[in-house]
Amino acid sequence: MKTFNESLEFGKKLIAENLTESLSFFKSLNKSFPNNEEILFELGKICYILKDYNNAKVYFESIEKEKRTYHLYLLLAKTYKSLNNNYPSLKILLYLYKKYNKEAEIEQEIVNLFLNIKKEDLAIKFLLKNNKSNKDLEIIISNYVNYIINKVAHNEFGLVKNYIFKLISLFEKYTDKNEYLKIKNILLNEYEIGNKKIVLQSKPRILTVVLTNKCNLKCRMCDVYKKDYVIEDSIIQQIINLLPYLETVGWLGGEVFLYKDFVNLLDIASKYNIKQSITTNGLLLTEQIIKKLCNYNLDLTISIDSIKKDIYENIRQGAKFETLLQNLELLKKYKKPNINLYINIVISKWNQDDNFYEFIDFAKRYNISKLTYNVDYNEEENDLLLSKFNKFRDKILEAGLKDNIDIVITVPKFTSKEANKNSQSTKDKDFCLRPWKSFVIDIDGRIRSDCYCKFIYKITEKDNILSIWNGKEMIASRKNLLQYGKKNCVISCKNNDLNFQRFQI
Repeated sequence: MKTFNESLEFGKKLIAENLTESLSFFKSLNKSFPNNEEILFELGKICYILKDYNNAKVYFESIEKEKRTYHLYLLLAKTYKSLNNNYPSLKILLYLYKKYNKEAEIEQEIVNLFLNIKKEDLAIKFLLKNNKSNKDLEIIISNYVNYIINKVAHNEFGLVKNYIFKLISLFEKYTDKNEYLKIKNILLNEYEIGNKKIVLQSKPRILTVVLTNKCNLKCRMCDVYKKDYVIEDSIIQQIINLLPYLETVGWLGGEVFLYKDFVNLLDIASKYNIKQSITTNGLLLTEQIIKKLCNYNLDLTISIDSIKKDIYENIRQGAKFETLLQNLELLKKYKKPNINLYINIVISKWNQDDNFYEFIDFAKRYNISKLTYNVDYNEEENDLLLSKFNKFRDKILEAGLKDNIDIVITVPKFTSKEANKNSQSTKDKDFCLRPWKSFVIDIDGRIRSDCYCKFIYKITEKDNILSIWNGKEMIASRKNLLQYGKKNCVISCKNNDLNFQRFQI
């Protein structure tokens, strides 16, 4: 005849082999040794595995509190959670978390419980208070903040106003003033957008900077090389001071790789976990530079207006198509998941007879994830050019969807004759948020909203970027949008060709 301990061990082995038989065995054993806590625990564990949570709860609760072990309490908390009895589950988990010196397993159960009941703010509060280094904290904050961004962008500020308030309060209470600067700025900015403020305490979230107009090419549709411009060092220092608050920074030229210490500037920005974007003709890239770029969280856009050698070299005068292809091969070889490779195409009178659909196969060949089709701003009202391109529009969009290539088309859908007839009415959900979130330091230091609208200010050595951010020109831009919507915007904006709700962390 087996002893009690032998019977207990036999039953435990049986659990791994046959749950139904083990349940019957322990029920029988319980009759011989009634109210034995070890038997009751095994019965509760079997019922939990079988998802018979009600009986699991009965067995676990029947064990006297002073005899409950760590594992029993943990299973009881999980059982309560499975029965949607969240308060007693949380009470047990917090007790264990304190008693067992912030056990990582218990911490994760507490966080999961808050997320399960859609109390992300409580999960954030718990981790900010107890363990800011938890690997899930950044993800939880990011998802929650993106939920807020989405609601504000779709004119549902009232649904998330209190959430923003709570999060701001949590960061003020549980973090130092220099921690989470980016997140704090986003929350303040979303609150100001929701309240339709035109003078902002929040700082810009997205910055696009033209570093120089120096270029190794003389493209037919571009005239920036006709002037000499390099951004002032004092302005660069102001940009560096803004980096902790920025979500995205875009570097433009001329040709950015002709700007002094450009790679060093990328290094500085990368320390602040910023999404960086570079627009380049790609011809000055080398194997060494490409390897370096792979260290960054980067969108790399290469300007290519044709994949036919003769047309490409005619437009981008001074370029060698073979050099471009060699560099694309190097990018394909060394590219990492943190690098997104894009192509920017400018539609002009020099390539208007091209088959723009052919860029799809070209993109697939070089692992390009996005194609952006723009129109030469001097040709925006060229009805013949627009008509020729628009023959490809639907085919390009369909192919991009099929081949998982993101397609962005800013070329107007309608000719100038059709625009007024077909222009969509402005809706709140399509409202342009760029003057509240971003701006551009353009050629010659001209400051403007991050859109296709007119320049509004020219920066001087005496100016401060943040003073311009709330200067009369930017305030007027925000006020104009609040009053008139997109009535005064360019055709591409009016027809919703541009995506203004692309701001997520």
